[in-house]
Amino acid sequence: MSAMSVDGISIGFYPDEGDAGGTKTYLSHLNATLSSSWPSPHRAPVINVVGWYAQTYPGEEFTGSQLLPLVQDIKAEYVRCGGAVQMVYEASVMPFQSWTGYTRDNPRKAHEVARVMQAILVASQLDDDFAIAEIRLRFGHEVNYYIRSGLYPPPTGVDEARDFREAFDQVAIACRALPVEYARRVKMFWCPNIASTASGAMAEYERFQPTMEHVDYVGIDYYCPARGCLDAADFVRKMKPFHDKYASPNRPFLLGETGLHFDQSEGGGTQAKLKWLDAVTSKEARRKLPHLRGVSWFNYEKDRDYRLIFVAQTEAAKTAAFAQWLYARMAEEDKTSPARGGGKVKKLWKTLMAG
Repeated sequence: MSAMSVDGISIGFYPDEGDAGGTKTYLSHLNATLSSSWPSPHRAPVINVVGWYAQTYPGEEFTGSQLLPLVQDIKAEYVRCGGAVQMVYEASVMPFQSWTGYTRDNPRKAHEVARVMQAILVASQLDDDFAIAEIRLRFGHEVNYYIRSGLYPPPTGVDEARDFREAFDQVAIACRALPVEYARRVKMFWCPNIASTASGAMAEYERFQPTMEHVDYVGIDYYCPARGCLDAADFVRKMKPFHDKYASPNRPFLLGETGLHFDQSEGGGTQAKLKWLDAVTSKEARRKLPHLRGVSWFNYEKDRDYRLIFVAQTEAAKTAAFAQWLYARMAEEDKTSPARGGGKVKKLWKTLMAG
């Protein structure tokens, strides 16, 4: 078995939490659905990067009640794969209502978050190994958007970003202070939203930049906004300034969340989703963003249908389109391999992208 990736770029998923109209889905559901739709007698690749959300509140202890239930499912997938695939858990922890507990003078909430990261790893332990090889702690993701929309707490001073910078640093310090067998598996992921304006993008990112020695991964959340943006060149143009300033061989770049931000009635159906995924994992993206290592797809049915993998049997054909796309992309990497489809690749790819 192999982990899901194309051209060295991993493809992870945020399964639907079922809290906004969709069906609650875990990692095992996604892998089972993909496997049943796989267009080859050989085994489907394994989705090994999975994300989930949690919120902290000032008036209650953060115990990880949202994050911990997924651990047993991840553990079961690791066992199913015979330990051959390293599992990565993207824990997206969102500070709600107050920055209290995330300061130098009072880091209580930061230590609660760190203890939950340790608890996740303990729960994933198998003998002398961990089913979860790495936690990517995506703390305060999209802060530049959420602090202005009101989802995150308002600034406590004139500098709108100071609270987040301090909070991120305190969470990182708390995680680094865990026992070494846990601390080395918790990686801090700084992931703002795509900037509100192109002309002021870098200045916006810089305002929310935490202490970089505390950052293990950098990335941006970006959903394709319109059909006219479904190409690699546009994606690269928007990511490259941030990537070039902050990413490095030791600090990889990840597309933290992605999908389409336009509806099927506007051309945002399955083929557009596949075209977008093809763009963000393209050779052009890999070449011009050399530190790009992964993308995570927002597989939700929410304000619109973001899904690429459909767990319901009645929607199996829609999952088949993604499976065929992935099969074709993997086969492109080794066109001479009979197991990957060989000369059928170009024909299949043209069929998938038609229309």
